[in-house]
This record gives sequence, structure tokens and C-alpha cells, in this order.
Amino acid sequence: MSAYTFVKNITGRMFNFKSTAEKAFNVDESVSSVMDANIALWGKIVSGTPPWIDVNDDIDTINFASLLCSDIAKKVCLDIDINVTGSPRADYLQSVINALKTVLRDKVEDAAGIGGIMFKPNGISSVNNSIDYVKNGDFIVTEADGNGNIQGAIFRDYIQKGKKYYTRLEWHRFTDGVYAISNKAFVSNDENVLGREIDIQSVPQWQDIQPDVYVENVDRPLFSYFKLPYNNVIESTSPLGVSAFANAITELKDLDIAWSRKSLEVEDSKHLTFVDTSMVKNSKTFKIKLPRFVKAYDPGTGNEDKIHEHTATLLTEQRIADINSILSLISTKCGYSQGQFVLDRKTGAITATQVESDDQETIRTIKDIRDALRDCIDNLLYAINVYADLYNITPAGRYKTDYAFGDLTYNWEEDRARHWQYVQQGKYPLWRYYVKFEGMSEKEAKAVVEEAKKENGASDNGIFNEE
Repeated sequence: MSAYTFVKNITGRMFNFKSTAEKAFNVDESVSSVMDANIALWGKIVSGTPPWIDVNDDIDTINFASLLCSDIAKKVCLDIDINVTGSPRADYLQSVINALKTVLRDKVEDAAGIGGIMFKPNGISSVNNSIDYVKNGDFIVTEADGNGNIQGAIFRDYIQKGKKYYTRLEWHRFTDGVYAISNKAFVSNDENVLGREIDIQSVPQWQDIQPDVYVENVDRPLFSYFKLPYNNVIESTSPLGVSAFANAITELKDLDIAWSRKSLEVEDSKHLTFVDTSMVKNSKTFKIKLPRFVKAYDPGTGNEDKIHEHTATLLTEQRIADINSILSLISTKCGYSQGQFVLDRKTGAITATQVESDDQETIRTIKDIRDALRDCIDNLLYAINVYADLYNITPAGRYKTDYAFGDLTYNWEEDRARHWQYVQQGKYPLWRYYVKFEGMSEKEAKAVVEEAKKENGASDNGIFNEE
């Protein structure tokens, strides 16, 4: 779903979805309209349509919020490795996780923009389509425990056929110690209205879905909510997460204004030469094209100069200093170390600097998000395992999950230099160095080393002292 469609759904169908869903299942949502309004705002900002865009005042957006969310996802998913082992069931779960990993970075980026995202198994045996990813706005929370963990929710599925719009509501909750899933379907001629209720099995895509299903021996919801681990100061009782930039919206606005002013200053800096109209009056007659920097003007009847040069003053250094000051505050408010983002004077691009070992704020923030993601995937695997039992997808069996994430402080050039030093000291085989840093196969690397030995002989510094 595109960012534009998401925002349209939030603003156009959210109210009707909530009111109809609550009425259909006779429940009350546990999230207030305040959170809905903020989710809509975050969606607009990250999609590049923040409310402060002003054509009349020449204020546009560089959509730094999107860059921020992309950088978070990149760091969180850096070299992520998830291994599920222990049985044929574990092999099936691993295949689902492998499919998940192909889209995981995108889903983490989506969650960073709007505070969270649901991972919900759908019972389909195909590993590539067995998980639905449901953004805030396409589900409502009906119950949460004292720790803010979502225990009940209504999800929305949506199909368009010709001029008709079909919506399926799927309610998950615990009731009398049993896990219950209820489904209801609706049809409408308006995409913003759920319309009238119909038999769910009358829709071909949903003909195998039962109106009510009850599952015993389940102690966790059969969905998993990936929640950004930022404190929700907007609504402390809400189980929903907040956007990674929720605390820096004012600064994002300031950044767009500062950047727009800098861009306008550059646009207005074109060198111009104003020339008396009497000096260029014959240019049209003789079809002479004037240089683009020449503009005619009427000096009047005084003794003014016939030629005026206009050279704009660029406050580049001051503009960049202001922009970097705003970027530094955005970094701090979003949990990054100061100076994490900087406007490069040479390229004019905003980039994320290398995370060094002393950038503890950035490292802690990414670690917290990784921990939240790991918990989410653990709960997701539990739900997938239950569905595998229900639909007899694979024989039941135990499984163990191991996680590994890339080192945020890793620097390839430093690692290469350090290993070369080890080679020179005779502490690391040269052929291994070639494999690790030159992209050679083990066979190629050893052949190169042997050839060098024959031509140069063993060196006293230990370079050819191979293991």
C-alpha cells in the first residue's frame, strides 16, 4: 500500500471502519481519536505531505522523516540472521522466516514512520504469502493487558471487484480461556463506507473462511505487534507505539523551512546584467538572441548608468550551520547521538555518519528497536506454529530460535588495515586476507600466495608464513 493510499485510508475510512466494527461486534476500541489524529499526521509527514507545506510562502519539504525511518530500518536490520532449528516443524518455520526477511527492512521502516505494524499469520500454507502486514489504521485494538500488550484486535481485509468494495472484519480475542476468531463481511458501492453485512462465504476469495473459530491451548494472541520502543507521551494508556520522529515534528518543520529558504536563495542568485532598453531595442528586429543573463530595463530620463550588474549574496555558511544545528536536535530527539546526520558542504546531501564506538545513544536506540523486533518475531513464530498445527501443514515438533545482528560500529577499512597488520606480523594467513578482503575463493587465494612464494621467496616479516 502506498503512503498516499495509507493516508487516504486513515482520513477517509477510519471513522466509518471503527464505528461499524464496534457496532458489528458490540465492542469498544481502546484507542482514542487523539492517537488516530497523530497516526494520520505521521503518515502525512513520512509520505512527503506535511501540513506545513505552503506554496504561497515557498515552503516545500525534503522529507527528512522518510530518510530517518530508512536509516533506522537499515541499522536495525544490518546483517540480521534468524535461525530456527530442531525439527521438520522448525524447517517449515525457517522457510517462513526466510520469506519474512526479504521484506523485513521495509516493514521496520513502515513501523518507524507510524509507530508500529502488525504481523499476522493468515493460515495460507505458501510460505511467501503466509503473513499479512497490517499498518495502524487497518486494525483497531479491543483489549490490552496491564503491560500494554495487545490481546484483542479487529483487522480489516479489503477487496475491490468492479464498482463494489468488499470488506472483511476479523476479530481476535480471548474468551473464557479459549482463543476466538470471528469473521464478518460487508459490501458497499463507496470505498469509504463498509456498507451492508453479507454472508462471508459468498465472496469467492473468502469462501473457505468460517464465521467463527475457537482454538484451545493458546496462551498468546495469533498475531504479533511490532511496536517502536519510544515512550508514548501522547496517550500513556495506549498500547500503540509512536513514530520515531514523534518528538521532533517542530524541528522537522524548521528543517523544511530552512532548506526551502536556502534553495530559494540559490535560485535567486543567478547573475543578471540589466541593460538600457535603447541598447537592445534592435535585438528583436534583427532576431538577435540576447544572452540569458541580459535583461532590458528603462532607466528613465536621468543620468543613470546604462548597465547595472546584479550579484546576489549567498549566506551559504550561515544556512548550512543553521541546518546542521536543526539536524543535531532532530538526532537527539529521535534517540540518535548528536551529529549523526549532517549536511555535507561538498555534495549538498544530508547523510548519516558512521556509527563510532562512542555513539552510545544511537547504539542503545537501535538495540532497543532490535530487542522489540526480536520479541515480535518470537510471538509471530508462536502464532505460525499454532496455525501449522491447525492446518496440519507439517508434523508438530520443537524449535529453537537464534538471532544475530550486525555490529553497528564495524568499519570495513579499519578491519582491513588491522588484518593486514596481522599478516605482516605473521599472525594471520595471507590467503585468508585475500578471501576476506579481496573477494577471492580459497583456492584462488592459496594459488596466488604459492605463486608469490616462488617468485619472491618467504619473507622475514612473516607475510608468507602460511598456516
